[in-house]
Amino acid sequence: MDALMDVEGEVLVPDLDDAIEPEDLDAQVKEIMSLDVYQQLMREQIERASKEKGVEAEVSRMEAAKAMGMMDPKAPLTRA
Repeated sequence: MDALMDVEGEVLVPDLDDAIEPEDLDAQVKEIMSLDVYQQLMREQIERASKEKGVEAEVSRMEAAKAMGMMDPKAPLTRA
């Protein structure tokens, strides 16, 4: 597939040996979610979704609640 896309040596589909183990992935996701920049981005998204109306805004709020539920309880966003 990489040869068809002519990506100059980049791998589009990793080998199974390069796959991230579930526990490593979980740790990486938690680390990303704890970053200040991620917390600020989520705060902006939540504020925007809280002002909107309609089904799309409702889905955005549900997704935000799901993400907040996965965060460390001491994360700045969960204390707001």
